[in-house]
Amino acid sequence: MGYLLSFIDTTPPCQPPERPEPPLPPTQSINASQKSALLVENDESLSNFLRRCLKDEGYAVRTASNSEEGLRLYRDCAPFNVVVIDYCVPQRNGVGINCYAPQTQGMELAMAIRDIDPSQGIIIAAFDYRSAGEVPRPAEVMHIPLLIDTGRGQLRSLLEKIEVDRAIKTLTSSELLRLQQFAKFRVRGLGRAARGRNWEDLLEEALYRTLVGAEDAATGRHWNKKVPFGQHLRWAISSIANVWKRQFKEKSTYLASELLIWGIRSKVNAIPF
Repeated sequence: MGYLLSFIDTTPPCQPPERPEPPLPPTQSINASQKSALLVENDESLSNFLRRCLKDEGYAVRTASNSEEGLRLYRDCAPFNVVVIDYCVPQRNGVGINCYAPQTQGMELAMAIRDIDPSQGIIIAAFDYRSAGEVPRPAEVMHIPLLIDTGRGQLRSLLEKIEVDRAIKTLTSSELLRLQQFAKFRVRGLGRAARGRNWEDLLEEALYRTLVGAEDAATGRHWNKKVPFGQHLRWAISSIANVWKRQFKEKSTYLASELLIWGIRSKVNAIPF
């Protein structure tokens, strides 16, 4: 799972990276404290459905009915927390234009947005397909998640994944240092129960479980957005360390010297005073 730590800014804490705030364009009117979404969908009923879903998840939504308008809105009103694009969105609206040809405008819009900001969270809606494997798409966008179910659950899961991914990538060097020290403390406390795993393994699993939690709350660690992300990771680290310790006690064999010491201690503790 070492790929996760590569997302994190590892600049030494004494030299924090400069992150200048981009100036807001004149057309920006969405409250800066509110999550924002760009929805590019030409079908009115689907557009209304997706807009309601996004608003229910706390997003202020801007909408476009074609890829040309979507790209203009993105350039004028970015940054967005998420961009949702219809796979078959037309290039533009107008008399004499076949709005359904070519069928790749959604893909091309996604790639154009990625060229502007490679870290932008994008979801492609492909409701005409039954599975992700059926959707033809270029290799450049294979990693972009697909929304192929009109239920709210899948969209909610994808939105949470994007939020967690962004939170991981924007961890500062000072936040990472605090997490590193906390993970080291917990690993030292585990002793043999760590089974050779170090603080990086512990932090990696906390990050991975948080990503999994967007889809499977049973095996993952769901991030409650009311809790700061760093605090969530510390709780996850503690919980995972406790699981490692419990598994070690249930499945491990102990050295004879350890059993002897524990036996002596139990006898001493049993002596009445």
